Amino acid sequence: MFWMDIITAIKPMQPKATAPHTTQRTTPMSQPTDHNLTEVERAMVDISCVMLIADGELGEEEEDFLVGFLSSMFGVDSETAEALAQDSYDRMESFVGLNPIIDDIVARLKTDEDAERAFRCAVATMLADGEPTEGEQRVLGKLKRRLGYDGQTAVAIIHEVEAMLAQ
Repeated sequence: MFWMDIITAIKPMQPKATAPHTTQRTTPMSQPTDHNLTEVERAMVDISCVMLIADGELGEEEEDFLVGFLSSMFGVDSETAEALAQDSYDRMESFVGLNPIIDDIVARLKTDEDAERAFRCAVATMLADGEPTEGEQRVLGKLKRRLGYDGQTAVAIIHEVEAMLAQ
C-alpha cells in the first residue's frame, strides 16, 4: 500500500457546509506536544494506535504498518515513529476502558476538519490490514458517536476513504 494514498485519504475531500462537530479551537494550533506534534496530530497518532490494538493484540505486521504510516505522515525516521507509537501506547495504559480513551482523543479535536481528519485516519487504519475486525468496528462506532456523526455521514466518509485506497 502506498503511504501517500493513505495520507491523501485522511484529508477531507471537500469542505462540508454543516458538520456535526462544532467545537471551536481556543488555543493556537502551533502549541506542540511531545515530539513537536500538535494536539490534533497527537490525536491522530492515538486513534491509529487504538484502531490497531482494537482486536486485542498488536502483531508485527500492524506495528510495521504503523511505523511506516507515521514516518510518511510526519516525515520522521522509523525510530522516531516507533517512539511516537510507544508514547501513545504508554498514555493509553493510564486509562481504564475504551470510552475514556476516545473521549480524550475527541477532546483534542477542536474543529470540524480536525474531527473529520481523525475519523478518516481511523478508517484508513482499520482498512489498511484487510477486513475490519469486530473490535475495530466497535472503536469506529464509538468514535462516530462521540464526533456526533450520523450513520449516513460516517458511511460516506468510509466509502470515500475506501475509494481513495483502492486507486
